[in-house]
Amino acid sequence: PDPQIPTADDDDSQTTNPITDQQQQQQIRAKNPDAESCCSSSSSESNCTNNNSSDDENSNSSNSNDDESQLSDDDSNAFLDPYDEPSLPTYSCRYCGVHDPACVARCVESNKWFCNAPCVGGGGSHLVNHLVRSRSNQVQLHPDSPLGETVLECYNCASKNAFVLGFVPASTSSVVVLLCRVCVETVPALKDMDWELGQWHPLVQDRKFLPWLVKVPSDKLLLRARDLNQAQINKLEELWKTEPTARFSDLDRPDVIDEAELLAPTLLRYEDGYHYQNILAPLVKMEADYDRQMKESLSEESITVRWEKSLAGKNIATFSFG
Repeated sequence: PDPQIPTADDDDSQTTNPITDQQQQQQIRAKNPDAESCCSSSSSESNCTNNNSSDDENSNSSNSNDDESQLSDDDSNAFLDPYDEPSLPTYSCRYCGVHDPACVARCVESNKWFCNAPCVGGGGSHLVNHLVRSRSNQVQLHPDSPLGETVLECYNCASKNAFVLGFVPASTSSVVVLLCRVCVETVPALKDMDWELGQWHPLVQDRKFLPWLVKVPSDKLLLRARDLNQAQINKLEELWKTEPTARFSDLDRPDVIDEAELLAPTLLRYEDGYHYQNILAPLVKMEADYDRQMKESLSEESITVRWEKSLAGKNIATFSFG
């Protein structure tokens, strides 16, 4: 059979009566009037879900930003510049600035706080070094420390010399008692107590206090502390003899100069008498000033004297130290 060839009439019918997409949609709407509402509702629901998800993401991001800002604020507040001494707590170490309550203790005589960190180049901990240099021996713990605000003293004789104090464990309970070395060796009545006197150990070992009494600062705290050497510690101790309220920053003052750095060393041979006098005279003056300071440091204030007559007619002076 011959193939069918489209004619002009067929082309006209196809072009003159086309069914557009708009008409198809109208026919669908006429047959199913709920289709449009379904489509619109579905589109609105999808838009709502998208909006809700975007809102959730925004809220989560804002919360995360708030958390991050809060954490950053906490971290910034937690760090205190150790060289900014006015901003440090009053119980911070006067040497390095460590201010952990569990790591510091107060020297009762000088009313200064020091930590249990070791000194650079030896010499014991900061606390022990100050006690030795200032000739003090009484120590008080921080109120927020594990043992509370207590002055270390002997349970038997109330001696407060920290260098002769030690601890002994109880035989039946998990407690320890602070006793001085003198009481352990000379008081026989203590042997009848429920204490292991043979296990007496001093509180100061290896020139630092025991860590369960005053903790040693961690490496993280030491990295944030002031960096100072033994020479600066010695300068501070010498400065505190004349200015008890001096700070670490006062070492940079032009009037605080170590006299030992300006002194010329002694020689085996001298050119003449003038050369000998110029070298030895400053040393003699420095020694005289030191002796005078030591005598002045032994003086006491607020003393009253009361004179009385004894039964034998002798004069008796009573000194009252206020």
